[in-house]
Amino acid sequence: MVGENKLYERTGSALGIAAVKGTHADTFVPIIPRDTLYPLPQPMRRSFETIDGRLIRVPVYEGDEPVASNNKEVGVIEYELTEEIPGGTRVDISFNYDSSRILTVTITVPGTGQLYTTTLRTDAPRASRPPAVVGAADGDDGDLRWREDLERADLLARQFLEQYGQYLDPAPAMKIRRDLDQAQQALASPYADPTECRRLTNLLQSDVFSSGLATELFLAERVTDGATPRQTQEINRAVTAIQTTFHHDRRTADEQARVLKALVASALRERDYVDEIADAEDYGGLLRLLEH
Repeated sequence: MVGENKLYERTGSALGIAAVKGTHADTFVPIIPRDTLYPLPQPMRRSFETIDGRLIRVPVYEGDEPVASNNKEVGVIEYELTEEIPGGTRVDISFNYDSSRILTVTITVPGTGQLYTTTLRTDAPRASRPPAVVGAADGDDGDLRWREDLERADLLARQFLEQYGQYLDPAPAMKIRRDLDQAQQALASPYADPTECRRLTNLLQSDVFSSGLATELFLAERVTDGATPRQTQEINRAVTAIQTTFHHDRRTADEQARVLKALVASALRERDYVDEIADAEDYGGLLRLLEH
């Protein structure tokens, strides 16, 4: 399309980021919709809020799938804030897209003066890390941490799937197995990308903490360690009721799960852990979608 001496094209897929929505840490949030004319006359923006007050991590994707990791990853931007900010602080992410298919990403924390801009190419292949030298010392403690974090997340997700898999619907169970396969491939690689491994760690944590009834049963078992005798009795009674009805009366089991969730949340609050079950996860710098 030609207009005002400029040649315009349309985006074949949406461009956006992975963000947290509810307890789901792999939600694709489009910023430039599919079929948008580019080059853009001005940047397009969406607002989010922080979870981590020191790090903002923005995985950028191109695609139309609601699950971010099912789209093409363009790049991951990590911005270490110069000054720590409270959780829940608004952050604006803006995209500009030019005729050369260069995506300019700007992260702005309004009212603080903190701003970061970088560019990504949507038509460039992702660069891979060079093979590690066998026997070479790992000079970056961060590389050791991401491997340890991913190993722990992998073990947690495997135990979760083994113990609570019968309470998962087929789609989330398949997703967990797929994420575990990716994690094993990353751990087996001598030159795995730390950014990709951190993404996989967050995915596996999200799998465990956002899997509906299976998650409620998982949390219920753990919260009884340290709960009062009365709380333990009520939680165990609710768990038994769910296990009894689940395979022949899903509607009743879902109602009982809501009771269990309230009991678990109450026990957690009394132990000064978290106000909501959804806060039990560390999202590693991801932003939360700001919904009005």
